[in-house]
Amino acid sequence: MSIIGDLVKYYREERGMSQADLSEKDCSRESIVKIETGKNVPKIETIALLSEKLNVNLFGAISAVYAHNDLRTHLLCREGDEALNSEDMDKLEKWLIEIEGKGDFSKGEPKQLVFYAKALIEFNKGNYEGAKENLLKGIQIRHQEFPEKLDENARFNNKEYAMIMAYAVTLERCNEKKAGADILRFEKNHIEKLLSMKDFFDDTTKGFLCNMMSSCLYNRYCIEPELSIELYNEIDAAIDNQKESKRVFNLPDLLFCKAGLLANMGELKDAKDTYNTALVFGNFYYGTEKTEELAQNIINARADYAVFGE
Repeated sequence: MSIIGDLVKYYREERGMSQADLSEKDCSRESIVKIETGKNVPKIETIALLSEKLNVNLFGAISAVYAHNDLRTHLLCREGDEALNSEDMDKLEKWLIEIEGKGDFSKGEPKQLVFYAKALIEFNKGNYEGAKENLLKGIQIRHQEFPEKLDENARFNNKEYAMIMAYAVTLERCNEKKAGADILRFEKNHIEKLLSMKDFFDDTTKGFLCNMMSSCLYNRYCIEPELSIELYNEIDAAIDNQKESKRVFNLPDLLFCKAGLLANMGELKDAKDTYNTALVFGNFYYGTEKTEELAQNIINARADYAVFGE
């Protein structure tokens, strides 16, 4: 079997199509059989044709499956990502049990996903040392090598960035605030360097980097209370980058951070205006209930959320 053959068969069966349904003049049923059994590697034109017939981008799917080692692992990783995004720890624990003995989680992104899931579960239980240990295994850097060792990896992997951010926050919970803050400052400088080379990146990569910068600044906002003006200016610049990149999913988080800083600085009118703008974006992206919870958590890290209810 081959990745492309596995994918064609998977999407064909998922859509309730027979091999005859998928075939046509330029790609016979016999050709479909050979592709699905790995006896024939299709030409680019054939892959494009099958993508159209199956209504899926097979080129993108091939890349995703390759990153996840094989199709079975890819599908299991997709379930794991859904559990992560739902922030449901029970669902995440069930997923870890489900994948035992299935798929290849020994390397690459699948391995990172497993350790990230285990770390989040431990963090949620208040076992910060356990979370720290799992994050180190996922990032594959020893504790004493932070942050210098980070410079050896370009880190265009969303999971790896997320684990580095989580590691910095976990250090703060383990009473190692300075070490956590050092990592966040290092990451901020690293991302800034990459963003300064934006002409070399496509829009998707630039948007990804802007989102990672937002995450980095949000975490600095939470664990470095001595910063105010410096962090305010950096958050303002990140808001501009989000707008410029047209990837504004993290904009509510940044605006709530800005509102919290303004309130902490006594600029209540500007704080409330910023807060109301954040609500508009947050309600659109997250919904009213989640936005209100997000606002309280973020603002209370640096100011009193009650001032926004007046």
